[in-house]
Amino acid sequence: MPESRPSPLLPLALLWLAGVVLLWGWWLHTHLRLKKQMETAVEAESGVFESDRPGPPFVLGFFPPRIYLPQNLAQPERSYVLAHERCHLRRGDFVWKPLFFLAAAVHWFNPVLWLAWRLFCRDLEAACDQGVLGALPEGERTGYARALLTLAAPETSRLPAAFGEHDVSRRVKGVLAYRRPAVLAAAVLVFAAGGLGLWLAADSTGGAGLPPSPPVVTLSLDSRQVQLTAADWDGETPPDPAALLADAPLFPDDYLWVHDVSLSVADQYRPEEGVYTDYLLRDGQWVEGNKGSMTYTVALHPRADSAGTGTEERGVVFTYTWKEGFNSRSATYAFRLRVPSVREGQVLAEPLMASGGTVLPVCEGGASVYASILDQMELCTLSRDAILTINDPTPRFQSSQVCLCLLEEDGTVVDRVFVGGSGGGNELDQVRSAFGFSLNLEDKGWWTGKRLLLGVTAEYTWPDGSKTQWSTAFWAAPEGALS
Repeated sequence: MPESRPSPLLPLALLWLAGVVLLWGWWLHTHLRLKKQMETAVEAESGVFESDRPGPPFVLGFFPPRIYLPQNLAQPERSYVLAHERCHLRRGDFVWKPLFFLAAAVHWFNPVLWLAWRLFCRDLEAACDQGVLGALPEGERTGYARALLTLAAPETSRLPAAFGEHDVSRRVKGVLAYRRPAVLAAAVLVFAAGGLGLWLAADSTGGAGLPPSPPVVTLSLDSRQVQLTAADWDGETPPDPAALLADAPLFPDDYLWVHDVSLSVADQYRPEEGVYTDYLLRDGQWVEGNKGSMTYTVALHPRADSAGTGTEERGVVFTYTWKEGFNSRSATYAFRLRVPSVREGQVLAEPLMASGGTVLPVCEGGASVYASILDQMELCTLSRDAILTINDPTPRFQSSQVCLCLLEEDGTVVDRVFVGGSGGGNELDQVRSAFGFSLNLEDKGWWTGKRLLLGVTAEYTWPDGSKTQWSTAFWAAPEGALS
């Protein structure tokens, strides 16, 4: 038998295999490490998580994929980022990009494949940029470009890519130079592809796949829901916002800093585009504010032109658009919120207590000030099933404790119960925290079918160990006995 000798290609084969294993292992390691880092992220809305770790937004995972945003990402950047990342989800980029990388890793020795990888990553981001710009009003391009610059990050070629990676300067120039495709040019392309006949058939039937009439949109705020009906229009002459808001449903929201509203449509009528405008009712007139893109959530933030005291009425007018070929249909909806008024960047020196859109007067002091409150202030009446929300003061604190008290008409405390509190220690200078509790404490035996006089005292412990108390009082009555 001839003596067997190892193939001279064996070292090269082992080198190739080592390269493949190294690159595949690197991808798995970075994916699992990033997933581990995001375990502390908090779900802000369906499929969207906020992380306190620094870094730009990105999509991570497969079953299901999730969008991760940095905490306190302000509008309108948040709307732009969500629209961009959701475009990645619709296109399936969270699957195609890892597959491309794993396939390219098999040919790790070929520089042409890595050039193709770089161009592939760049084109993915450019395609999503164009998808978002096509849905934005003409004047929003500058805002989107500003978001790219604000969230710019070093190019790491990691999986997944972040919003502000991949040739940001080129993307910004593309955004500012973007023009919507001309209808005539698009028609020529359709004809060249042999699809003109199909388009004409769809057009003659009024647009297959488009909703036959504006669908009902369900608005959700906390546990409350309401159905919104639409004003149908052709996309050229929008309805008057003031007329829409005059008849729009009104929701109270007692949380101070941001008002998150969720929207849902029947699955068969999912819109392709959504834009909204924020309004503030001031001196009987609706004043236009922030504009942005949206799909299924709208977040209202404090405005610089708010009064900063009492309550205010905010309005949102938003438009959904459905497309099928060259056919499209748009529908505009509206809703209102009654909220505590706070200006952008405002500092709260004391807690703000509110219930059902009513702001309660607050005095510094504990149980000893109840008598003074009853003598000097006009008390409001709340439902015994109401939720009372306490928005914490802005200065950083260690902790807070809140007690609900049953009072005599002279302010004497008859009974009390601990209802909760907030944890301080936030790294931010402005805590911006809040919590709420129900007034319906039937297990205490307080409710006898008549109005009750109740008080609330919130005690805050500061970083130096000192304590400060604030209190309020109000009437609570059964639903049928409110006056």
